Amino acid sequence: MRRSLGAILVLAGAFCLFQFAVLGTWHGRHLEAPLWKLPLLSLSENYPTNAGWLAGAVIALLVGVGIGLRKDSQVGGGVARVLLVESIGIFGMLFLAYVGARSITEETRATVLPMIGVFFGTALLQIAAGLILLIFALFEKPRGVLSLTLGTVLYLGAAAAGVLGFVWGTQ
Repeated sequence: MRRSLGAILVLAGAFCLFQFAVLGTWHGRHLEAPLWKLPLLSLSENYPTNAGWLAGAVIALLVGVGIGLRKDSQVGGGVARVLLVESIGIFGMLFLAYVGARSITEETRATVLPMIGVFFGTALLQIAAGLILLIFALFEKPRGVLSLTLGTVLYLGAAAAGVLGFVWGTQ
């Protein structure tokens, strides 16, 4: 069951990556750049759809591969694995808010600003929930060392990026 869920998530991530590539190429067709660069260069053209497809692809691929590679003999570390997935989600929300902040023009200001607030607010809520998960994961028995280490490093990096984004965004 676990491997099939991982395979479904990997397929969903591949589909999201395909959608990102097709839509990004379509919306960036007016840019003078090589074809393989168009999706990345046109991230802000159709905000938040293009950025959402890319973030969804990365999150689904990482979680799907992580679930698929997990051995059945591994016990413990359930909260640490949830912390790891939560940290990846924080980075996804911060990425969406960053792309939105980079894509603001005077014409799109009224529609893009509320979306940036929603994505950044979701990231802040995830940071608060991640702190609770980190505390629970530290005292969990038996401990999943790899998940705890990766989850903690990613969580602290995401929290630092969120705080810096908030401080620099208010200036």
